[in-house]
Amino acid sequence: MRKITALAIAGVVALSGCALQSQGPAAAVVGGHKVTQAEAEFYSDNYRFTDNEAENSVKQAINSRIVIELCDKMGIETDDDDDKLIKSTLISLRKEQGGTTEFDKYLKEKGLNEKFVKEVLAADVLKDKLQEKMGLEVTDDEIKDYYNTHYYRAKHILIMADDDDDAEAKAKVEGILARVNSGEDFDKLMNEYTEDPGTKNSPDGYTFTDGEMVSEFENTVKSLEIGKVEMCKSSFGYHIIKRLALDETTDIYNAGYDKAKSTISTKLMNEKFMSSLRDYADQYKVKIKEDDEKKAEIIENIKQERQAKQEEQKQKASQQ
Repeated sequence: MRKITALAIAGVVALSGCALQSQGPAAAVVGGHKVTQAEAEFYSDNYRFTDNEAENSVKQAINSRIVIELCDKMGIETDDDDDKLIKSTLISLRKEQGGTTEFDKYLKEKGLNEKFVKEVLAADVLKDKLQEKMGLEVTDDEIKDYYNTHYYRAKHILIMADDDDDAEAKAKVEGILARVNSGEDFDKLMNEYTEDPGTKNSPDGYTFTDGEMVSEFENTVKSLEIGKVEMCKSSFGYHIIKRLALDETTDIYNAGYDKAKSTISTKLMNEKFMSSLRDYADQYKVKIKEDDEKKAEIIENIKQERQAKQEEQKQKASQQ
């Protein structure tokens, strides 16, 4: 998930007791504040989730409110630098929504207000402070173990295709695959035939983790043993994929690991933080009451809303 990072507008110090009367059912009540569908939709609209957008939007809305309530209980506050960051982030968020007028209209339609947005942004800043207070750490061994078990490396030969030239593209890729299977050098054929412009910048192949590649490519790589080759089709066209070892050479391993290290560290720290958050909430008597039925309803509503928007965008594109 991408942080909208930010927030804290001047004066966001004590954050409890500012519940909003938002629209839609409530997924939870945290410290007297109702976490509603409108709030979850705000996260869905303004944060980027790699998968399970609706579910993660609801989860994030609840967890952010827990952070706010818990920080208030523990006396963790924003400082002047935090407030400046929050303010600048809010300005950027308004711009992304088309300006102040459009942003205010967007909030009004959902029954939200700028006070809520500032709290959302403050929760990002306070989360880092709370995390530090908890004394959580991620070790190099934990990062390396995650890299070794959740990252993959592969090269591919891409032949682009659409409905009009699918047969021709398929025949071409099958011919190349036959040459690979007969023992011709994969790299030589890749450099000669691939239509993936990214290959030039990734001569050692792509190193990736879950959700970073199109699903057909990712699933094929996971199904292959090291050194094996297989063909699949995705929205980009036909792929002839060769799975490679992460540690084929020390240089290749170190390059991939160094590039992924920061991302993995952030992910593992976030997991540790989330696993500790409820324990701290219990310790500091932050009352949390979740409604599984309403959560399921909100998740389904968000999914339907996203699907409707996608259909609308497709129709507009087809009319242009």
